[in-house]
Amino acid sequence: MRRIHPMIRPLLGTVCLLSLCGCSDSSTKPGGTQALEFEAIRSGISFQAIWSDDSGRSIAVGSGLDAAHFDGQEWKRRSLGGAYNLRDVWATSVDDAWAVGNDGAVLHFDGSSWAERATIDGANLSSVWVSPSGLVWATGGENLYLIDGPTYNTIPFDVMLSSVRGVSDDQVYVGGLQDRIYGGDGETWSLTFGGTVGSSSSAELAEAGGRIFALVATGFIERTGDAWDPVLVATEDSPPFHDFSIASSQEIHVVDGRGGRSVVYEWDGNGWELLVDVPAKDMLLSESPKGLLTVDASGVARRESEDWVTERVAEFVAYSCVSIDSRGRLALGSNSGTLSLWDGSSWSNIEIDQGAARVEDIEFFDDETILVALADGRLGWYDNSTWTFYDLGGPVYSGVASIWCDRAGTAFASTYDGAVFQYDGASWIPEEAEGIRYVWGWASGGQPHVLGSGYALGVRGANGSWSSEWIPCDSCFRGITGSGPNDAIAFGLATAWIYEASGWVVSDPPITGWTAAAGGVARGAFAVRDYSSIVQYEDGATETLLEAPGLYLTGIDMRKTEFGPDVVAVGSPGIVYRTKGSSRSAATVPEY
Repeated sequence: MRRIHPMIRPLLGTVCLLSLCGCSDSSTKPGGTQALEFEAIRSGISFQAIWSDDSGRSIAVGSGLDAAHFDGQEWKRRSLGGAYNLRDVWATSVDDAWAVGNDGAVLHFDGSSWAERATIDGANLSSVWVSPSGLVWATGGENLYLIDGPTYNTIPFDVMLSSVRGVSDDQVYVGGLQDRIYGGDGETWSLTFGGTVGSSSSAELAEAGGRIFALVATGFIERTGDAWDPVLVATEDSPPFHDFSIASSQEIHVVDGRGGRSVVYEWDGNGWELLVDVPAKDMLLSESPKGLLTVDASGVARRESEDWVTERVAEFVAYSCVSIDSRGRLALGSNSGTLSLWDGSSWSNIEIDQGAARVEDIEFFDDETILVALADGRLGWYDNSTWTFYDLGGPVYSGVASIWCDRAGTAFASTYDGAVFQYDGASWIPEEAEGIRYVWGWASGGQPHVLGSGYALGVRGANGSWSSEWIPCDSCFRGITGSGPNDAIAFGLATAWIYEASGWVVSDPPITGWTAAAGGVARGAFAVRDYSSIVQYEDGATETLLEAPGLYLTGIDMRKTEFGPDVVAVGSPGIVYRTKGSSRSAATVPEY
């Protein structure tokens, strides 16, 4: 049994975007428009559910492109056929498994491959159970669903539902908010456990050996005849229950998930015993006669034997930003203060320093040096395996928010409290600027031309002075991007502004909801909108290329090559998407 946890949204699957150039390609869209294919060149899994059979074989699912299958000896990843945020899995055997998740996704594994079997519109599904005869039940919101192939029946309840489990076709139980538990035979339903008035907890159900258990606010209970009998009453000495698994009323395992650690305890009917204490987030438990099996949000599995065996099943990194250089190399920053580099043939992961903060922005300074903006107010230089740090922190919001480099020796950085710094070749010099969180620019005539956005829109003059225009809007800008002289877009959730030769003008038609972007007005741009869709801006029009309400992307960058646009988008869990075939070293097309 696993608890339900809100996690990151599902990520970008294989998509096609409209090409920005006329390069030849065998695939086209209607009317002859060339298509640009994307592929995942790196991916992870953030586990959210696990199921095991009596022999210890298991299936684990979560957010990502794959599920993980354990045959009792080793883990293997199997493609889901797309990107999903799956929240529960149940199987009648390892060759007949069902998984459900956000955006109404219902997937089935037939022993050889996963395939989507149904989509329940408007539902985020939280739990699934399959009866011995093959009836598939799922919960989502205030509804219980009976799924039959691509169709389904909806059974409404008056409470948010969290889990469904049963023992036969005519003995099914549904848990919900305020610890309510309903029982039914598939036709009629009644409240079997009255719940806890005013409680914000939800009844979580488990099945073991043909018996039904539940975790409620008062502890563990078991269905006996027509009653729910207490099995283990929670006390002040009981560990918190992040997740649990049950073999019997005399063998219960729970996880205390506080403080970024996972501590597993066993209840033997008389008291608690600590089994394992590891640095892991959101650990989930699964029970079989072979012993405990655990997975966690970082893609790590642990199994109980004579000692605990730890295995990395899927790399998990919450990527926050990306930069691509002229040779096609990639530099990725993450929420956990690590740097990932792609040199064209292999990946390397680099720790910035112990306890480093989130990487807010990342840029190639030159062919040998990478700059990273850190949320703790430092700016890091990575050069030939050596780190050097500068503290640019301000008095209020000290995080460094943005970097721009002309890749010819000039660089600018800006902080969340609106300060701007220029690199003079030896140190970072503060400039007189106000309200500028993000910077971008271009080099012309041997001089940098820099623009800024944030709480204000800024222009840096030739003498190094800044002029700012304060723009009333619901929220500050989220960034600034461009593609050449006098060609920039200051974007955010509110209406974007465009910089042209005459100065700043409001976008018309309005551009809204951009949370990451690369490119400009004149040569076109790719952008992430509302963290959940990819759009292309070209010739004054915005076209939605991908709509996925569960999508969560955090960074995007691009370069233009002789083969066409080379676009990279990153997000969680550790997923990197790139235009198919463009990861080869392609000569950059001169833009100016």
